[in-house]
Amino acid sequence: NLKLIADKSSSFIRPEINWNSFNHEYLDSLVELGFNNFITPKAASYDHIKKLIDWSEQKISEINFILLVENPGFLFELPGILKSFKAHIVGLSLGSHDYCSVMNARYEYESYRYAHDFVLNLAKSFSVEAIDIASMDIDDKVNFSREVKTGFDKGYRSKFILHPRQLDYLNEIEYFSQDEINFARMVSEKINLDDFDAVKINGKVLEKPHINRIKEILKYTRHGID
Repeated sequence: NLKLIADKSSSFIRPEINWNSFNHEYLDSLVELGFNNFITPKAASYDHIKKLIDWSEQKISEINFILLVENPGFLFELPGILKSFKAHIVGLSLGSHDYCSVMNARYEYESYRYAHDFVLNLAKSFSVEAIDIASMDIDDKVNFSREVKTGFDKGYRSKFILHPRQLDYLNEIEYFSQDEINFARMVSEKINLDDFDAVKINGKVLEKPHINRIKEILKYTRHGID
């Protein structure tokens, strides 16, 4: 029961939307309950999102959207959508299972790799959140962890979670090697990471991109520096 959700203002709802008739009364009822954030399923075109944005701009409260990309046509309309409506869009994610189904492709990483990378690059280009795919591996810790690491190594820093068990798996993942962690800790002890131009440590010249990487390693290391 949606009425029982306590923190409605920060919750994202995935409504069922008929894009052909676009009956906004259902969305109106969700806004009246206090929901302002939505995940958009099954959208297929720029015009679909324009209908949504036109509806949202009539509301007093600010409405935000995560766009779920589930078909190749919508994938290639994303640049135009983001250029026009970025103020309303806070995230992008690939619906990999639906995407592969539309493509008549076997569900495996190589089948959706291009779309996975495309969504990530667009999100980074427009400074919206890139959200990694939802994993169906609720009981398979190894495959889930591999999938998380693949997305993380590419640049994803958010992920849809389907089951609390996946959160347990997520919290056990080490995102970097022990050598990377040791080097990051050593550099952080030698220099002020927030105040430098370039520095040479152990024969390596470190510039801003390298220091940003070190900060990232420390941030995502479970036993890192607080």
